[in-house]
Amino acid sequence: LDHNSNREVEKMKLKDAMPIYQRYRQQLVDQTRSLVKQRDAAKAKFEATNDQTWSDEAATLQLSIEKTQEEFNKNQEVLDGLTEQWCLAANAENAKALADALQKQGFKILTGGTDNHLMLVDLRGMDVSGKELQNRCDEVYITLNKNTVPNDPRSPFVTSGVRIGTPAITSRGLVESDMDEIARCVWLAATDFENKADEIRASVTEICGRYPIYQ
Repeated sequence: LDHNSNREVEKMKLKDAMPIYQRYRQQLVDQTRSLVKQRDAAKAKFEATNDQTWSDEAATLQLSIEKTQEEFNKNQEVLDGLTEQWCLAANAENAKALADALQKQGFKILTGGTDNHLMLVDLRGMDVSGKELQNRCDEVYITLNKNTVPNDPRSPFVTSGVRIGTPAITSRGLVESDMDEIARCVWLAATDFENKADEIRASVTEICGRYPIYQ
C-alpha cells in the first residue's frame, strides 16, 4: 500500500472502532443507572426495617457502582483519544481537499498545498486584498482571515492573502466532497461578489442546513 492508502486504512480503523466504544459507553451508563436504583432501594428498605442485610446489600452495590464508573472512565479515555485522532485525520483530509479545490478555481496556495489544517491563499495578481475578501466573506457567512504573504506589497492592515482553516467545518461534520462548493463560493466572493453575493449566501445556508450544529 502507498502512503495515501495506509492513511485511508487508519481512518477506516478509527471509524470502525469508535462505534464499538460508544456502544460500550452506553452499556456502562445503563448499568450504572440500574445499580444506583438497586442501591437506593436497598437503602430505603434498611431505613424502613433496620435490617442489616439491606445495609450490606447497599454497600455491595455501591462498590459495583464505583467499579463500573472506573470502567466508564477508562472507556471514555480511549474513546476521547480515538475521537481526537479521527478529527485530526479528517481535518487534514478536508484541508488538503479544500486547498486542491481552491487551486482548481484559480487561487494560488502558498507552498502549493497543505499537510495540516491551514492554508494561505496568495491574492497577488487578483483585484482584491485580504482585508476586502475577509469583509466580503463575512457578509456571506464564510469565516476566513486576512494574512500577509512573503514580500507583501500591501500593509499588514490590508494584506495580499487570506488564511483559511478547516477545524470548524470538520467539527461540524463537513467532508471532503463539500470542499469543492466551499472553494467555488470563496472564488465567487473574490471575483464577482456584487453579482453573486446572494447565490453564495444561499449555498452556504444550504450546506449549514445539512450539517446543523444542534440536532
